[in-house]
Order: sequence, then C-alpha cells, then structure tokens
Amino acid sequence: YLVGTRLKVRQVMETVRGHDADIDQTASSLGIASATVRAAVAYYAEFTDEVDQLITELANEAEASETAWRRQQELLGR
Repeated sequence: YLVGTRLKVRQVMETVRGHDADIDQTASSLGIASATVRAAVAYYAEFTDEVDQLITELANEAEASETAWRRQQELLGR
C-alpha cells in the first residue's frame, strides 16, 4: 500500500495509464496528492516486472471468475 492511502501501486498505475500518464489528473481522480502518484510511478519504475505480473494475474482471475459466473447464469436460464 502507498503510505497514507489504502491504494496499491498497481491500482495507481492502472489509473495513470487510464489517464494517459497525467499525474495531476490521476491524483485528482484517486483523491491523493500528486507526490503520492509520483511515488507510485517511482516504485513501478524499479519493480515493473513484478507489478505487471500481478496486474496480469489479477486480470486473469477476474476473467475466469466472470466466465464461471456466466456459465452458471446460463445453466440457471438467466
């Protein structure tokens, strides 16, 4: 977690990407200081592979969960 927040670096980086790398817009969107976003970017720069791997794993888990849910809904006739 980033100090003083309940946010993880991956969450901040996903938001940074969603805002075309605009630090101030990301900070405003997340309700945190621009310096905190810069700290997340600095951490990401040092541990890119690890953070990207986690992002990929979580996306795969979410996709698998949604697929299972859709299959269940089909079986229930919904």
